Formats: sequence, C-alpha cells, structure tokens
Amino acid sequence: MKYACRKGPMCQLVNLMHELFPGHFSFLPLSWPIPGQYAAFCHYAFTQKDTAKKTQYYILKPDEGSQGDGIYLFKCPMDLTQGTLSKNSVVQHYIHNPLLIDGFKFDLRLYVLVAKLDPLKAYLCYEGLARFCTEKYEKPAMKNLGKAYMHLTNYSLNKYSSDFIRSEQESEGSKRTLSSVMTKLKTLGHDTEKIWSSIKDVVFKTLICIAPLTKVEQLSMDNFKEKSSNHFHLLGFDILLDENFNPFLLEINGFPSMRTDYEVYDSLMNKTVIQKSSR
Repeated sequence: MKYACRKGPMCQLVNLMHELFPGHFSFLPLSWPIPGQYAAFCHYAFTQKDTAKKTQYYILKPDEGSQGDGIYLFKCPMDLTQGTLSKNSVVQHYIHNPLLIDGFKFDLRLYVLVAKLDPLKAYLCYEGLARFCTEKYEKPAMKNLGKAYMHLTNYSLNKYSSDFIRSEQESEGSKRTLSSVMTKLKTLGHDTEKIWSSIKDVVFKTLICIAPLTKVEQLSMDNFKEKSSNHFHLLGFDILLDENFNPFLLEINGFPSMRTDYEVYDSLMNKTVIQKSSR
C-alpha cells in the first residue's frame, strides 16, 4: 500500500470521492497536490484573500516526507520557494481551531489492520497514541508560523523540545495512550462514543478510497498470488479533532511505529494493537 499511502496520491483519491459524493467524503482538509495543482491552488488562495473575512493559512507537506521533515506553514502562494515547487508535495488548509487539552494541540495515531482487499476487510484498534505539541497553542499568525512546537504534533520533532514531558503514566506527558485521552474527554462531559463513531467513519471511508489502487499495486507485484491469504497491511492513521470534535484525516503511514519510547507500556501497546481491534 506504499503508493496509496503517499500524501499526494491519497489526497487525489479522497478528493475524487469528495467530488462524486460531497456529503460523505469531506473529512480531508482542502488539499492540492503540487506542482500539478499549483495553478488551481493559486486561484483558490487569491480568490479567498479577496472574499474571506478571516485570513486563511496553509500547510505544506512533502509527498514522501516523514517525521515532520519539510513541513511548514505559510500564508500566500508566493511564500512557496522555487525549490518546493519542483518537488512533489501537498498543500492543505491549516486547521486553525484544533481541539485542545490543557491548552495544547494534539493528534491521534490509530492503527488499522487491513486483512483483505477483495472483499475489503479491516480492523480498527481501540488503542493508539496521542501526540502532543510542547508549546501552548495560539491561532496562526505571521508572528508564530515558524513555531513548530506549537503547530506540529510530530513526536519526532517535539521530543527535542526542552518542554517535552516524559511520563511513565499513560495519561500524562507529551505522548499518551489514545484510551487515556478518550477517558479524559469523557470525564469532561464529551460524548466519546460519538467521537469514536465519527473517527471510524473517516477510517473506513478512507480505505474505500485507497483500496482499488492498492489492489492494482498488489497485482503488479511479481510475487503476488491472487489467492494467498497470509498477507496483511498495518497502517497508521493520523487524525486531528477540531474544537467541534470533527475528525480530519492528516495522513496515512504505511509503516507505522508502535513505540512509545516508554518501557513501562511499550509492550502493552504492541499487545493491545493485536488484541483490541474492531472489525
């Protein structure tokens, strides 16, 4: 599933389904793979600038980037460098109103096991990770666009922050278990069952988008056997909740890590991902 999990192809597939079924596939922030759709992005951005009441900010992500490399926020298409435009990337609406816990932005890493593509069969694990920023969130403005520890939830970036908190308690620190975050939201009076339902909807609709291309990708492999039943894919879905608890798909990781870097519950995470799955 390597190709379909790249940011550019994944965005194109979800965007296509959004055009066909706009009421059902609106969980991806507005996205433009570049350089292919750079002109379309410019047209949109300059039109928004003339008509929108609020300033819209954008985020650029390299197509095959990982661990936060090459990601940055910007305001205007003219802010993109020529070097950026020569490489495959994705430009997206920056979600300016994320759900916060204790003033910090965070995202959720979900683990999905794809057992079969035809017919599609997949399992969503009820345990995962929550990755927190290490600087309290402020809405994007020119003065803070470069503050990676405020805007980017990538653990590989934030672990170098002097404010990164390592805790052996799964409900504390800058990297926590998904279940502990859901428990906290529930204690605050939020409907976590509804949140889970909307997250599952995003996951399985995304799988519907990428499954056909992935099937073609598998069939093109020299060693692929049509009737083989002993292969599977483990994917990492990165989900961001906004302040209204709407889930947005940030990206899919085709080779997700299940390490927490905390020995106390590293083994627990790996066992749980195998055991706590929902078909």
